Amino acid sequence: MKLFSIYSSVSSSDIFNDPKKTATPSGWTWDGQTWVCADVNPSEMGTIPTNPDESNIYKDLKPLTEKKIQKFEFNNIFDILKIKMSDTGITNHTAENINYTVQKTDSGMISGGIKIVGFKNQISINNHTYTSGNNSTIVKYEVVKTPSLNFVAGGVEKIDKTVDVKTENGTAYATLTVKMKYYTVSKNQFTGKTTTRYKISEAMFKDSALSPDVLTRPTDMTGSVNEYTGELNPHTLNSVPSKGLTKVAYDYDGNVSEHVLMIGERATDKNGVKYTNFSTCDYWRGDVPYFGNSFFIKGPLDPDKLKVTAYTPYENFEVTDFKYTLHEWDGQSFAGWVLPFLLKIGVMLFVLWRILRTMFS
Repeated sequence: MKLFSIYSSVSSSDIFNDPKKTATPSGWTWDGQTWVCADVNPSEMGTIPTNPDESNIYKDLKPLTEKKIQKFEFNNIFDILKIKMSDTGITNHTAENINYTVQKTDSGMISGGIKIVGFKNQISINNHTYTSGNNSTIVKYEVVKTPSLNFVAGGVEKIDKTVDVKTENGTAYATLTVKMKYYTVSKNQFTGKTTTRYKISEAMFKDSALSPDVLTRPTDMTGSVNEYTGELNPHTLNSVPSKGLTKVAYDYDGNVSEHVLMIGERATDKNGVKYTNFSTCDYWRGDVPYFGNSFFIKGPLDPDKLKVTAYTPYENFEVTDFKYTLHEWDGQSFAGWVLPFLLKIGVMLFVLWRILRTMFS
């Protein structure tokens, strides 16, 4: 009963009443010419067109639609994700590119410090970090006079700084050696004579950090060329060992295909040093087809038209050493062993059929 109580004041016979002659709960009444309502201003009725023009409606909505819809062109999924990809691990990041504040300590009249902030050209492959060489350590350092020297009459004449960086047993060491020549000025209160005294203050600041391994370059880069001759399907398969490579580019008579083995993503660590995170993959791109891990050349091989370039995270070089193997094969030799084999199978099936027929007849 409670669910229908809102209709309790209207009898079932009210639905047959003429709304133009009988007052309705909605508040609208018929004045003989039009519908009126005490809560609605008659001027507001004119703002609603009785026969709207569809072209005008589209014209009004068009500017709003153009503002909301934005065109975005992309070449691959990395453009959509706004990921910066790279084929190389070389960043050439230096200390000058990094904004880092070095924490200083006082030693004598010198306040200074040194910090290993990272390694240039650092890469990561399968969660293991590498660099391009032992000279890739990036350090930031700073040297000033101690605040106590500000309260002494005199100043600094010269500051000599020496930075030594080395890597031993997987650890990078950085040492900052400072030699400062400063002077103090004193005045004799009785004679008025001024005396300048020069002094030397020396200090040494150190830091160390675990160093990534140096990436081992491929040493034996001998490719393979397998040429298959004959009239039926002459072709050549060309491949290069993939270990340590990011990609291999095959160029045959101006047509290029690339066997991609690693994809690099550029990132920045907490100290502001850029590095490249490589993920292993295996896919081909380009104009010439492939077969498995090999570059496919249709027809007889012309060695002068073939150029192969191997890429590592730090360099690229042309592959010139290949092991060549010739496979002589044609349609006649194929028929020479396949057709007799099929004939033997046919004879065996015929004999078997005759035996089974004799047994069950």
